[in-house]
Amino acid sequence: MSTRKAALACLHLGAKELGLSDEARRDLLERITGQRSAKGLTSAQVGAVLDEYRRLGWRPRGGGGRGARRPSDRPDVRLIFGLWRGLAEAGAVSSSDLSRACRAWVRRQTGVDDPDWLTVEQAQGCIEALKLWRGRLTARDGGDPQR
Repeated sequence: MSTRKAALACLHLGAKELGLSDEARRDLLERITGQRSAKGLTSAQVGAVLDEYRRLGWRPRGGGGRGARRPSDRPDVRLIFGLWRGLAEAGAVSSSDLSRACRAWVRRQTGVDDPDWLTVEQAQGCIEALKLWRGRLTARDGGDPQR
């Protein structure tokens, strides 16, 4: 995605996250830039609109991209990722993106797309399944899951 397209997408995302209707977004654009459409905005005008969004309370999310999420606030979900990382270190799972692989495993086990959306019972089920998996590795490797 080009820098220009990304900036325009950011404008629309910011308006959506602020809860602005299409009409309110266009009014804001006109007030800041004199134009009702984002299509013809210069980089400086896009920056001015983003500054206005920030003034209104919008906070852009961090550096984007897959796997760039911050750790969960839930201890049970962090434990799921920690157990998964341990399995990866033991060689039981391999992936260039462990977080993505863990999320896919959780989705297959529970049907829930994001581990943060799991109920406590679903998270406990995942934790127990990962512990059993780790236990099988430990038994197979003679007590050392890292071998």
